[in-house]
Amino acid sequence: MDKIAAALDGFGKTAEDNLPAALDELFERDGEAFDVDELSRLGMAMSEVLSRITVYRSFVEREDLRRSFLRKLLEQS
Repeated sequence: MDKIAAALDGFGKTAEDNLPAALDELFERDGEAFDVDELSRLGMAMSEVLSRITVYRSFVEREDLRRSFLRKLLEQS
C-alpha cells in the first residue's frame, strides 16, 4: 500500500515539481555513499535534466542500479 501511495504522490506533477522530493530521497537513500561535493553535483545534474528524476526513482528498490546511475551522472558532470 505504501508503494502505491508513493507512486500516486507524484501523479499529475511535473518533473520540476518533483525535484525537491527527489533530492530529499537522494539524501536519505544515498547520502552516506557520496560526499557533500558529489551530492551537490548530483543535485545540479538532476535539476539540469529533469527526466533523470524519473530514472533515479525507477531504481528505488535496486541500490546497485541506483548508485551506478548516480556514479554515471557524476562522471558526466
